[in-house]
Amino acid sequence: MTALIIQQKQRRWAYLVLSVFLLLFLGLIYAWSVFRIPLEQEFGWSKSGTSLTFSISMVMFCLGGLISGVLTARKGMRITLVLAALLLVSGFGLASQITSLMGIYLTYGGMAGLGGAEEPVQRLAVLPRRLRVGLVDQPFQLLLAVRHQEGRF
Repeated sequence: MTALIIQQKQRRWAYLVLSVFLLLFLGLIYAWSVFRIPLEQEFGWSKSGTSLTFSISMVMFCLGGLISGVLTARKGMRITLVLAALLLVSGFGLASQITSLMGIYLTYGGMAGLGGAEEPVQRLAVLPRRLRVGLVDQPFQLLLAVRHQEGRF
């Protein structure tokens, strides 16, 4: 019985670490403005065309939040996390190989946006709640601080 409890606590730490990495990747969705201009120059795309990518990713992010809530309630956090990680990483990976605007819409906007909607696994951790929130939200806070220093806000 004690070994089972220790194993469950170790899994909770793994979920916390996975959540932090998911949020680090999620920060790439908000870095679209960094990718936009080089893509416009490289492929000759218009600003309105490339700006639609971020809009698609935000719509998918919102829809994904609803889907991940239902999926977590029905199938559990593990399946939801794995699907979110697969969508997020494959979306970014495929987007790096795409040369068409529609491909960017589907990969960066659709797949990565949908995969980024998974909420952090704060309730599974063995840490006090305030510490969990701080650890999991740290990537976003770091991104905001860096962007503020660069004068982008």
